[in-house]
Parts: sequence; structure tokens; C-alpha cells
Amino acid sequence: MDEPSPTPSRRHIVLQLLLRAAVYLFLTLTMYVLSIGPMYWRWYESYAMHHSHEEALAYADRVSLFYLPLLEACNRSEHISAYVNWYIDFWV
Repeated sequence: MDEPSPTPSRRHIVLQLLLRAAVYLFLTLTMYVLSIGPMYWRWYESYAMHHSHEEALAYADRVSLFYLPLLEACNRSEHISAYVNWYIDFWV
């Protein structure tokens, strides 16, 4: 006697999608933060060639704009800044 396989409920599907989205978001943000290591010198070159933070933002290229949220997070949190600096030291 073959019984039909139970179909997942709508709630189960939504929970599965939310969990999957959370995992993808976590992985994406982790890869974003980890990518600053190999790209540090390129970012430094594009950001530090200007004399001020405002000038750097006005003439920013894609690399410095891409890492701007990470820079702002480091400016706002000593813990994030310490972790990012610790990680960058491996690449410098």
C-alpha cells in the first residue's frame, strides 16, 4: 500500500525560506567582511589618496564605496574595528 507523501504545510515552506534567507545573508555578510583582507591595499590606495574623509567620499571609486559600510561600522564600534584590524594584519 503506497501512501502519498505528506505535502509540507505553507507555514513549513515559509519557515524553510526564512531560514535559507538568513543563512544566505549571514554567508554574504561574512564573505563581504573577509574580502577586505586581500583588497586592503586597493581600498587604501583609492581611499587614502585624498586629504579628508569628505574629499574621499566625493571622489570615491567603486572599491572605496563598496567598503564604505565596513568603514562606518569600524568607526562606530571598537569591537568591529579591532576584529577588522586584526584580520587585515594577516594580509598586510
